[in-house]
Amino acid sequence: IDEAIAALKDLFESGVTRVATTPHLSASRASGSRRAEIQESFDKLHATAKREIPDLFLRLAYEVRLDEPDVELSDRSLGLGDRHLLVEFSMLMMPAYSVETLNAAARQDWVPVLAHPERYAGIGARYGLIQTWRDAVWSGGRVGRAADVGRRGGRHHCIGPSREARALRDGAAGLGSAAGGRTR
Repeated sequence: IDEAIAALKDLFESGVTRVATTPHLSASRASGSRRAEIQESFDKLHATAKREIPDLFLRLAYEVRLDEPDVELSDRSLGLGDRHLLVEFSMLMMPAYSVETLNAAARQDWVPVLAHPERYAGIGARYGLIQTWRDAVWSGGRVGRAADVGRRGGRHHCIGPSREARALRDGAAGLGSAAGGRTR
């Protein structure tokens, strides 16, 4: 906890006022003992942070491992505090059912945010799959607009409903803007 509090203090002193922790959690075990352990650890961290950095907003969210094609994600506390859900695929491997799994999340009213897609084995040879994700129209057209987002000279695609894609492009969406704070 001491190391985490030191890191949170550094963030706060640099202007960050809202932080979401995102420990890994398998979707197939979202209600199991691992989640209870994470919650217990977060509760301790949150209590300490509240005492030592009272103006910092600290939230527990998850990086959800989509480890089966037809995931059940009805628990809204998994997400980032809105409709956005940080997701990854199992074992940094690109599953054959990646589009179906992302669609399953979108059908449950999530906007899936795929964490570190560049790390997946073989993605360099399958850039067309990223195009498929980007061009996909999920949930009857609710999701399907992409926006290029500049970040430190690079370009990144953000996939989401038109409103979110525009907000991301304009730098207005996300954890920081929801409460007027800065994120890094």
